[in-house]
Amino acid sequence: MVIPKLRDAARGQVCTLRLNVCNHDTGTTVLAHAPSNVSGMGNKSHDFWGAHACSACHDAIDHHNLAPDEEAAVWFRAIPATMENLIARGMMVLPPEKQNRPAPEKRCAAPRKLKSSIQSAGFQKGHRPMQSRNTFGTKK
Repeated sequence: MVIPKLRDAARGQVCTLRLNVCNHDTGTTVLAHAPSNVSGMGNKSHDFWGAHACSACHDAIDHHNLAPDEEAAVWFRAIPATMENLIARGMMVLPPEKQNRPAPEKRCAAPRKLKSSIQSAGFQKGHRPMQSRNTFGTKK
């Protein structure tokens, strides 16, 4: 998913990858895409799955100069930092929180008139109920 506004929003921002090779040059900052299940040969992950990266950090992360667990830790730190930056700048807007409203009063339904179990089973008055299997054939 390509979101040009997110890509453009990276220009001039501080690098959020902050690797030991960071050049801190905001003029070279671009949106770096984190690995995901969308990526593959010739594909990048969605633009919302990225972080602001200077040219040096972007090169280092693209060439996988870090151990896999270190690289994952960098992404887990950088993506939320990028989102915080976008939210603070108004580029990403969250829905307003729901007000804590009191729960609506529960109204009790009017009591229903219940049929007898014989009538609800489909028997008319005067018919004898079914005889239990346990007492079938026994004399009273």
